[in-house]
Amino acid sequence: MKPSKYMPLFYLLLVCVTILTVSTLYDKYYTPAQSQREIDFLIDSFAPIKNEKLDNDAMTSTATDSDPDPIPPTLDVLTNTDPLGIMTIERLNIKAPIGYGLSESTLLKQIGTYKTIENFAQKGKNAGFAAHSASFEGCDYCYFNAIDLLEEGDEIKIDWLDGNTYTYRVFKKYLHAAPDALYAYEVYADRSLITLVTCSDGIADNRDFIQAELVSLKEN
Repeated sequence: MKPSKYMPLFYLLLVCVTILTVSTLYDKYYTPAQSQREIDFLIDSFAPIKNEKLDNDAMTSTATDSDPDPIPPTLDVLTNTDPLGIMTIERLNIKAPIGYGLSESTLLKQIGTYKTIENFAQKGKNAGFAAHSASFEGCDYCYFNAIDLLEEGDEIKIDWLDGNTYTYRVFKKYLHAAPDALYAYEVYADRSLITLVTCSDGIADNRDFIQAELVSLKEN
């Protein structure tokens, strides 16, 4: 019997449907679970350097073109994938590892840090944090996807490398601001600030900035 002229089209359609089905099942059942395991591993691997005072003054950048986000000298016990801390935002159900720098390898699985991280927890200073956001479903590491929903009074807790827990309270936010806005560098003489930064609605044309001030320190 002579094969139908439509058989090649049928096989092509069958292959396309199979690929689509496998891809859908992968995204639904494998990727989120695998991603969560990787996140949990980073969180579990966080090991504070207890009984050792971190010298923030020595955390100066020595960036080069080949290594734009080097680890500061005082943190040279770490690798580029070791977390500096853990950020928890209960309102948004976020618990995520914090990495050093803003390289894509850092932002792939962790919340990144501006070079102003050397100012962390210092009065009159502002330490910047950044993470991906997305306007579509299925972004496994888009930790700051909903930070625009944070309101004044919401708390951000950071378990830091020194073994202490720092609690910050949101007091201001700037949404859909220009990418080159300087809110992440804004300081107040009597406050210790952090600023969370992400793309507005997952679009790189604008930025959302969430500012919070230190309200308590729990020494562990």
